[in-house]
Amino acid sequence: MRTREMVEHLERDDHRLSAPLLDAAVSGIVLGFHPFDLDTRIQAAHAWEAIRTVLAKHLLEEDENLLPWLKTQQSWPAEFTDTVKRRCDELQALVPAIDSVSFEDGDDVSVAKAGKALCLLAMKIDDLVACEENRLIPLLRHLIFASQPSKNLRRAGFD
Repeated sequence: MRTREMVEHLERDDHRLSAPLLDAAVSGIVLGFHPFDLDTRIQAAHAWEAIRTVLAKHLLEEDENLLPWLKTQQSWPAEFTDTVKRRCDELQALVPAIDSVSFEDGDDVSVAKAGKALCLLAMKIDDLVACEENRLIPLLRHLIFASQPSKNLRRAGFD
């Protein structure tokens, strides 16, 4: 996949996650305290389904294409690549806690734990999306289009 297409793909994923992230955060926190609420269980299940599909593709895209490409860029700060990788690893670590529970049929204790994990996942994804939108994607655009990417990195606060 070309780098320009990769950036556009990441941007689309970020926008596609907006509503499900809000649903996941709200339903997750509610289930953490009231796991018996059937409507909230259904809302959490729907939010998780929407997030899981996009998240799986997004993380795979970053692992297989973005991070290896960034490592080849001499002007790209290694600590930023490491931060993105660490955040992706944190997201992947939360997935089993959510995926192992049926929000609709699980017992209250399991649903409460999965709800808290879903809320945490939504917050971490939101942080990662904000980082991508505000820093990563603009820097990638500079790397793709600029002749002096290290100057652009310093301007963006990555010197």
